[in-house]
Amino acid sequence: MAERETLKIADVKTTDVTPTMNVKSKEIRGLSTAWTEAGLNDGPILLLLHGYPDSPATWEYQIEYFKDRYRIICPHNRGARPSQPGRGLGRYTKEATSLDVLEILDEVDPSRKAPVFVMGHDIGAALAWNIAPLLGNRLAGMSVINGLSVEQMARRWKNPRQHLKSWYIYFFQIPWLPEVGIRLFPNSMLAFAHQRGGLAEPLRPSRQAVGGSLTYPVNYYRAFARQLPAVLQSHPSKITQPVLVLWGNRDGFLVTPSVTELEPFASNVSVRILEGNHWLHRERAKDVNRLIEPMIEECFS
Repeated sequence: MAERETLKIADVKTTDVTPTMNVKSKEIRGLSTAWTEAGLNDGPILLLLHGYPDSPATWEYQIEYFKDRYRIICPHNRGARPSQPGRGLGRYTKEATSLDVLEILDEVDPSRKAPVFVMGHDIGAALAWNIAPLLGNRLAGMSVINGLSVEQMARRWKNPRQHLKSWYIYFFQIPWLPEVGIRLFPNSMLAFAHQRGGLAEPLRPSRQAVGGSLTYPVNYYRAFARQLPAVLQSHPSKITQPVLVLWGNRDGFLVTPSVTELEPFASNVSVRILEGNHWLHRERAKDVNRLIEPMIEECFS
């Protein structure tokens, strides 16, 4: 990725949510960009990256479990309120998103000395794979839950099972039509996604979301799809820090990965397959937390 540019950034604005959690926003490259902070005010950072059609609230069980020990940072994806949507697909590419998240980390850790453990789910997992190599020595480790990088998805282009599971990505490539459908029937779209993903407990913030909070993040799928030909010709950055992949074996959107599939992207990767669906971190929150906990502690020790 090109060298990071110098940005003109406005003062940080803070909105209290709870005594231990608040939403902050900052203008980054001309767009208001939001993130949720929870837990400690300093120390090691847990960077939690959410998917679609979620918000940082999807990590509520992980935030509650780890907030007394770590500083938790959860960016709001571009266009997921209150993060301002981009004016074109350029602000949804993996490079642009990585720049946004790196600027958030610079805001919360100006010294760039705090170690960072990255966690991602769904699209957030794709973002995690993108951002982790850019952190260099700051990266302590990473865990992804039911999600793949753009490069990993590109390598599945010959897998018919994956095409069948991710048919909705093709629908999202149609101009305007997905946005119209989502704006007219947001609850139906959410119900369909949650049902297909095996989520019995509805995500309350997503149920309340309308308009841009659901429509604009669709551009991630468009931007990533347009990058597929280029990434097929590229060599992926290989992460040397520990990587733990947790996967629900009944995922309705993605085929279960193997260690062999992921080894080109991480030299120290392990895969744990659990009984569960796409939102594994919610469906089996206690098990996910207990599996990740010793790895985080070891990475931060």
